[in-house]
Amino acid sequence: MSKNFQLLICICLFFITIDSKANDSLYNYKVILDVEDYNDDMSQDTLIGFGNNPIKFFPSMIIWGEDSTIHIDPLLYPKVDTTRFIYPNWEKLRINYMVSKFNQDTIIDMIFIISGKIPIDTNTYKDTAVTILIFGQCGLDTIPEINLTYIAQQQIFPFKARHLTHGQDFVKCTLRGESHRSFYEMPKLYDELLPPPPGKHACVNCEHKFHISAKLFPIPTDNNINLLLTGLDKGKYLLRIVNLSGLTVHTQMINVDSDNQQYSIQPNNIATGVYLLMVEQEGITIYSQKFIISK
Repeated sequence: MSKNFQLLICICLFFITIDSKANDSLYNYKVILDVEDYNDDMSQDTLIGFGNNPIKFFPSMIIWGEDSTIHIDPLLYPKVDTTRFIYPNWEKLRINYMVSKFNQDTIIDMIFIISGKIPIDTNTYKDTAVTILIFGQCGLDTIPEINLTYIAQQQIFPFKARHLTHGQDFVKCTLRGESHRSFYEMPKLYDELLPPPPGKHACVNCEHKFHISAKLFPIPTDNNINLLLTGLDKGKYLLRIVNLSGLTVHTQMINVDSDNQQYSIQPNNIATGVYLLMVEQEGITIYSQKFIISK
């Protein structure tokens, strides 16, 4: 092997190393952020993102379908339908996000609080913050890409999200729509931008963080449903079972005094089929999920 060829290989390896470090300077690793049935099709979906420190995560894509399980190496995900998130090229980019259900349907919604510096020219940068709520009921899995660049760069002044209460109407918000999706832009508030929240799935200034889970076991029947609830604060809640036509077929008050509490629901001869279980507090739905009743 000639010296010139060896020198060429060394130069190539040097630039490959530089390029690799440049790509990893902002995002050091990929991470699985959440596993949930986002599109309500009874199969698990995976939210994958990038991370560069323990409290800073950027959603990258949703992997849809039954094959989207937790993998040892999230880089090696199966070839299934995905929705990718494209972000503007900002310096000191900060993205706070929360995955929850903000309206009264059964499909997961996403809220993004994005802040950073947008370059105006080579010497000028503009501070900006954008809050976008993307509703999932319009078919989130049909969107191959969610490009936040155009939406974000339309904003001129810094603003942040108002305090949001789960289930509350979004007052004085501007509703905008695009093909297969709609989103709210929150009102502009002339205030300092808040730092990122101390962890994923946290909401700036939100007093309540909803990490509620429910397990129905064994297979629910027409007169017996066992329910295990976790993540609820102590208090009284209303359990409501609704059919797909929106008709309430069963209600039951429960008193929560500890986490991981089990309840027995005994509906009166409900027909077999698909139903929606809703957990309500003070008239606000704080959790819902679909389930199937069999004989």
